[in-house]
Amino acid sequence: MKKNIALIISIVALILLIVFLRVNIDKEYHSPAGEIISDGIYAYDLKTNRLSVNGLTTQNEELYYLLMNELDPEQGLYSYQLKKLNIYTGEITNINTIKETKSFCSLKEETIDCISEASLEIYDLNLDQIYSYPIYEENEIANFAPYKDIYVKIEGLDIYLIREDKSSILYRIIDTETTLLFEDYFVTDDNTYILYLDEEGNHLLYDINEEELINLGQTNYFKYANGLVFYDVDTFQIYDLVNSEIAEYTNPTGENYYYTGTMKENKSILYLYDAIDNFLYIENMSEGLLSRLDTTLLSSSNPLANLIVVNNYLYVYVLQDKDNFYVLDLENLNLETTKITEYKEKITSSINETISNIKTNYNVNINIKEDAIIKFPDFSAEALLNNELILDSLYKIETILSKYDIEFFNSFYDNNYNGLNLYLTGELTPSDYETQAANPAAYSLMYQNKYMIVIDLNQPNIEELLCHELLHNLEFHLNNEGIYPFSNWSNYNPSNFYYNDSYTSNGDFDYTLDEKDKNNVYFIDTYSHTYETEDRARVFEKICSCESDSIINDYPNLYQKGLYLKEEITKYYPSLAHTDLFNSLN
Repeated sequence: MKKNIALIISIVALILLIVFLRVNIDKEYHSPAGEIISDGIYAYDLKTNRLSVNGLTTQNEELYYLLMNELDPEQGLYSYQLKKLNIYTGEITNINTIKETKSFCSLKEETIDCISEASLEIYDLNLDQIYSYPIYEENEIANFAPYKDIYVKIEGLDIYLIREDKSSILYRIIDTETTLLFEDYFVTDDNTYILYLDEEGNHLLYDINEEELINLGQTNYFKYANGLVFYDVDTFQIYDLVNSEIAEYTNPTGENYYYTGTMKENKSILYLYDAIDNFLYIENMSEGLLSRLDTTLLSSSNPLANLIVVNNYLYVYVLQDKDNFYVLDLENLNLETTKITEYKEKITSSINETISNIKTNYNVNINIKEDAIIKFPDFSAEALLNNELILDSLYKIETILSKYDIEFFNSFYDNNYNGLNLYLTGELTPSDYETQAANPAAYSLMYQNKYMIVIDLNQPNIEELLCHELLHNLEFHLNNEGIYPFSNWSNYNPSNFYYNDSYTSNGDFDYTLDEKDKNNVYFIDTYSHTYETEDRARVFEKICSCESDSIINDYPNLYQKGLYLKEEITKYYPSLAHTDLFNSLN
């Protein structure tokens, strides 16, 4: 009997092994067909012919995308092509076209919505029309959203059901005195949620079925397959609207990025892209793990746009880089993963070490976060708390400072001044819009017996901004010594030119890089027309921020200005003649 049982067990095991082998041998392994640019990263050419991409969506392994061609912008005539890409074969299929229309069309999750002054038309993913609604009232301002098996029209706080005969009936009135602006919607099988924005930039979510307005109190959000994710510096709130569940996590990085993002349906793994520091963050919230991908590998200049997670792939589209689409195989990305707590400690330690090195090597004082927010005389600044962005900016700052020498920076302590002080902040706001630039990126000032440079680190061109402001401070220092350099500067301008002596008024001149004839270029841009000091700083930033071959070498008049800057600066700061400061001048 025991032998029979053993034999039976052996036969069953053999059968199971054969079935397992047959299933796995016959099972074809699929891998993305795009060009391999790194471990687990595949690139595809969407073949857009430089047309605008008006939306992307996915159906398993296929990416759908809508291309818009402006036939006649003045008449508002467009044509559209709907295409799909299979990530396993690399094949692009032309699905259908709309040859000529006055409607503006965009691809949503499952439909293409086209709206004009006369009608709303909805198409499926074959570009077959499935719905049409005439807009009766002239200049009618409304938004439309699917709701169960019909559509609703959203006019401010009023929501109308659209009947089969295309007439509408008032269905919901949102009871609030707050001014709300429609921003987005999310659809489930039996409900629709409308996302609003109040005047202070906070989001509110309206549940049509329950007639409930939820004040979320957060300014940032992104959509994912099952709902919406709202976040601030403290928390991530995940609204799974498909399953009517809410999850909340402490923001593991303690930062308030303006993310493009998505997440897996299990509500624990977030994919967050920060366009400022060009990193894609993969955060496993439940396990407290963090991975980073440097996205300059995908695009050195244009930010990532849509992120869509499908099974174990992350689909990535690069905004304004219209032909490039990427698939990231999440199991095979070669990324270093660390505990979020350890990563935060490492970043903080690197920030402190870099600030200390800058003080030691250049005698320059760095102020960050709350310490950078003082009562400035003519403007205000927001605190910037993003550790990754601060560290990245410090590296850029250190690169520029290294082009000078400590003798130069020591001079800012002459006459009992307290040296050069950099304040690294968030957004800057002038106190007087009538006389100041509306969106300043940086300021230079002498205040509290200090030479000060204040920089908004949200700006992408930190190196140029610092170079620009360093020239202003150089002139401040010389003026304090009774020296007024650049007395012959006007000789390098057109004979009929004069500066606006204003940040807000426009002059009658151009002579900028927009000129077709290089011999007519005397200024970088129209900001150079504001003041003589700004003109010099604009030219100088194009020299100081480059390692080699500055753009001003290509323009004879700008090149002469650059040589004059070098001559005057090295006259009063001779030690700078032996640095790399002017290496980019040919």
